[in-house]
Amino acid sequence: MVTKNILIVFILPAVASLAFGGAVMYGLAYEQDGAAIRPASKPAGASPAESQIGIDGLSSEYSVSDRVDVQVQVDNPGFECGDLYITIYKPDRTPVMQKPFLKACLEDDGLIPAKFKLSKLVSAGTYVLEANIIVDGVSTLTTSETFTVK
Repeated sequence: MVTKNILIVFILPAVASLAFGGAVMYGLAYEQDGAAIRPASKPAGASPAESQIGIDGLSSEYSVSDRVDVQVQVDNPGFECGDLYITIYKPDRTPVMQKPFLKACLEDDGLIPAKFKLSKLVSAGTYVLEANIIVDGVSTLTTSETFTVK
């Protein structure tokens, strides 16, 4: 009697769930005609191999209280908007501050403006400003330049 209950309560549901899960996964993996579903391709206008970005307007020297006024140039005719992250690192790649510009779009001149004030966490020294653009959560375009704070 006890072995029948164990079979019905524990074993049968486990076997049934594996069989049902396998059938569902098979149905998801193959279309009606039997061809496998291919993963989604990257957006055509945001291929990192075809895109170049650059930082315009970064001075080589700032003071701690200065306002940084840079523009990120994107050389890709298909690019329109994306999430821009400006990160300042110490030379050993320790992050000091990050400023997000979500859904940043190109202006008529092909530049994305990025204005921010240096944080009080920034002291005298050499830093790396890195610009990352993430397009649709898929492609990432990155560039960086070095500057000094006195």
